[in-house]
Amino acid sequence: MEEYTLDDIKNELKDYFSNQTIIKEYEKANGKIEELFAKATKTTTIISDMPKGSSEVQDRAAECIAEYVDLQRANIELEREYAVGMMNLKHRNLIIHKTIMKMKSPLRAILMHMYEHNKTRQETADIMGKSIKWVDTLVGVAFTEYLKIRNEKE
Repeated sequence: MEEYTLDDIKNELKDYFSNQTIIKEYEKANGKIEELFAKATKTTTIISDMPKGSSEVQDRAAECIAEYVDLQRANIELEREYAVGMMNLKHRNLIIHKTIMKMKSPLRAILMHMYEHNKTRQETADIMGKSIKWVDTLVGVAFTEYLKIRNEKE
């Protein structure tokens, strides 16, 4: 196992929030596909039960189905191209999250506010009811503790 440096963990923590955003967007796209599928199948059922479907309803159904098919194709391409990368990203974020959760409070709280919730040092100080100097001091301690945990042999 490689030894992490302070710069390594600072970069890892900086990437953490961005990685979460990428993962959420990816999952949101998958949710949109499922939503469109539900709309398309519901619309199709409604049309088939109607004696004469209006062209407006049929157009909406066709648009919905076309959008679903386009999104599904795009998603399949993304899956092929990025599936391994997305799994690695999720795995890396899970390791970061587990490492933060192993820390004692208030160090854990500081890293969670700053790197999981993307709060500034000042916002973190305000949330915790402490001074920014206190937060700055504990950030250094938190980095050292995080580094120690990451470098532990499992």
